[in-house]
Amino acid sequence: MQPAQVYVNAWAAVKKLVGKCFEHGIGVRLEMHAAVGGANRDSHAGTRRGKAEQWGSEFNLILFAGYACFVAQEVIDSDIKGVVGIDLVNEAR
Repeated sequence: MQPAQVYVNAWAAVKKLVGKCFEHGIGVRLEMHAAVGGANRDSHAGTRRGKAEQWGSEFNLILFAGYACFVAQEVIDSDIKGVVGIDLVNEAR
C-alpha cells in the first residue's frame, strides 16, 4: 500500500463526521492546517524544514488555492450542513 492510500477516503470521512455533528446541533469550522510548503516555521506547519515556504513559491500558492477552492466548493455543492466556517491558513507567518 502506498502512503497516500491512507487519505483516499479522508474527505468522505470528514463530511460524514460534520453531518453527525450537525445532527447533534454542533457546528464545525474546517481548519486547513499544514498548508503546502508550510505557513509558519513551527513543528505543526506540515513540514519538517522549519521554514514558511508557502508564501514565496508560486507552485505552493497554486496548490494551496486549488485545495482551498476544492473545500469551499465541496461545502457548497455537497450541501454539507453544519460547516460554520473555513479557516484557510492557521497561524501564518
